Amino acid sequence: MPVLKAEASHYHSDLNNLLFCCQCVDVVFYHPEVTGVVEAHKIVLCAVSHVFMLLFNVKSPTDIQDSSIVRTTQDLFAVNRDAVFPGASQESASNPPLRVIVKDALFCSCLSDILRFIYS
Repeated sequence: MPVLKAEASHYHSDLNNLLFCCQCVDVVFYHPEVTGVVEAHKIVLCAVSHVFMLLFNVKSPTDIQDSSIVRTTQDLFAVNRDAVFPGASQESASNPPLRVIVKDALFCSCLSDILRFIYS
């Protein structure tokens, strides 16, 4: 009878590599007064929070029963639809990442740590 060998999961390291290598990034968070941007993936963010589902139009405000989630989304973020975006990589000019303004500079400065937590 053959012996089955269990392999260790690479899920955690693969997800962290996805965040740090910025592969397939489709959303960029920034604050106009904070240098740098924070890149992420909509699918990962939507999997963990209704706030991101609202932000990325996966769900509408009428789909969400909790009005505090709608307020939180509106208070923290705004989607920037301007064509010019300083500091963004131009790798995929045909399909640029969604640009999201983080309304609170302090929250924006903590966002990379929050994303590390989400991706871990």
